[in-house]
Amino acid sequence: MASACVAGSFSPATRRCTCPTGREGPRCESRVIEACRTTLHSVAVACVVARPVHCECIRQCLAHGAFALHLPSFCFTRADGVELSDIEGGATFFQWDRATWSAARQLHFSLASPPAAALLPRRPHLRLVPSRGCPSHCSSRGACAQPSRTPRRREGTCVCDAHYSGEACERHDGDGCWNECSGRGTCVDGFCECTLPFYGPGCALDANRFAASPSRRTRGAPFRVFVYDLPQVVLQRLPFGSDPDPIFNTHRHFMRQLLAHTQVLAHHPSEAHLFFAPAFGTNMEGLLEYYDHAVDHIRTHFPYWERRRGADHFFWNTGDGGGCDLNKRHSTRHSIGVAHYFKFNSSSSACGLLAKDVSVPPFVPAVHTAAFMEAGSTPTSSRALRFFFAGNVPEADQVASRDDGALAEEAYSEGVRQLVWKHLRRAAGFKVVQRSPSYVQDWSASQFCLAPQGVGWGVRLLWAIGAGCIPVIASSQVSPWFDDIVDYDSFTLQGLPKSSLRELPRVLDAITIKEARAMQKRLLRYRKLFLWPPMGYAYNMTLYQLCVRADRSRPDRESTIERANSIRCAELSPIRRSVLRGGFRKAIGEVDLANS
Repeated sequence: MASACVAGSFSPATRRCTCPTGREGPRCESRVIEACRTTLHSVAVACVVARPVHCECIRQCLAHGAFALHLPSFCFTRADGVELSDIEGGATFFQWDRATWSAARQLHFSLASPPAAALLPRRPHLRLVPSRGCPSHCSSRGACAQPSRTPRRREGTCVCDAHYSGEACERHDGDGCWNECSGRGTCVDGFCECTLPFYGPGCALDANRFAASPSRRTRGAPFRVFVYDLPQVVLQRLPFGSDPDPIFNTHRHFMRQLLAHTQVLAHHPSEAHLFFAPAFGTNMEGLLEYYDHAVDHIRTHFPYWERRRGADHFFWNTGDGGGCDLNKRHSTRHSIGVAHYFKFNSSSSACGLLAKDVSVPPFVPAVHTAAFMEAGSTPTSSRALRFFFAGNVPEADQVASRDDGALAEEAYSEGVRQLVWKHLRRAAGFKVVQRSPSYVQDWSASQFCLAPQGVGWGVRLLWAIGAGCIPVIASSQVSPWFDDIVDYDSFTLQGLPKSSLRELPRVLDAITIKEARAMQKRLLRYRKLFLWPPMGYAYNMTLYQLCVRADRSRPDRESTIERANSIRCAELSPIRRSVLRGGFRKAIGEVDLANS
């Protein structure tokens, strides 16, 4: 069977071939979703594209598990009756009702205005034309278009689908395949064609090791994670504005490390302590429905969800709503959420549970550099600024005339940056501005730095930690990252009441040079915990946190640490084992980090 895959890669876990989009069957021997091809001989097939397709393409994509809310809203039929996603031969345009389909699973098409429907979404200056008018039919990876307000030109221009470029959309851009298939296969249209005996996401798994895997989990075994190899057609979604921003792509750093961490990957599902569904959403349309969609596929096609109602599964969401979004949904609320944003100390459990969810720092490129880290080691006594904050302050011109109580109730940054702007922007030694041309340097030139939230989580806490600037965290419901392990009170000003922010100069003056230097030393000792590889240990910390939560369904009489040790979690952490055995929230001076 392994050598008989017509396309795709053989998976011993499912005893069948994992197929790319457009193929199915035990050996991926059947061509499917044919109506999404632009020519009869097209190799590339995609359901989620930002261009009109044939209406039969919509039907076929839905039948094979595509995410409905990100399928093209306009489709067409051809006068010649050919079911291909090319308007050659004339086209009649329709719009389909996604909401009706989601509720009733029935497709409803309504006749659309041809001039409007023929224009490319978000590009009204371009109209769709037959693919023969473009080089190589745009390689079936884009739309052939011409300007909508000028006479027809002889040749069109390719408007490429996401992740493709070139005159004929012949070039694949970006990280389409995990870890570039680990050097064990070829990336084709975002799918890894793995070389035997390798298989799985990013070709990270070895069939030879699968044969040697135990048939079940054992007490005291090393921590194991089974990563679902979900079909492309199920996971594919449209790109959105936040996707290129590294802070919303921290999951990629985790996934890259996990797939290279062969000691942790479970080859056989029965040896797994946790199951990982690599469905990643940010600030996008249909975010919550996207996770529902992934869970629905897992429950339908795999037998592992129901044994704990998904409690031994985990999901990442790096969007602004983070863990609050994950815990709003019935589909994911029992699962472990991994996100930048939780409210563990909130009276409502809808925004995260301390014993269940994991709050992690983002990846910020400017912070993850040797130069920034070196500058961050500058002692507080050698820093010219006493306090620094730069960032947007909504309606800054009106803040001064507004009541403090009303400002404290603002949703954006919970009113913290507004109050600091109102009372401290003229304080001696304080730099409080909306924009700074020396922004990167200001962090390491300041003794104390404001780390407020935005609408959701705030990235400035990581900037301050990386720069060795003692963070000032005003009273907030938002939980700092890894705060069930890290003692933030030892190196931050945490929980400062918003009503006392106007007194911050006096509060800082009461901190002696010796005390500030001691706080900074503890900060610098621990900052690598918040940085992603290769600069730090955020991956190790995240994995350790997941391991601790993996066996939480065992009897309550056992402590969290005892449960963790039963799965040998301590070996995953960069923190000294003696501290872990003693419990969480140990004094920061007791932690022993390698290569500090």
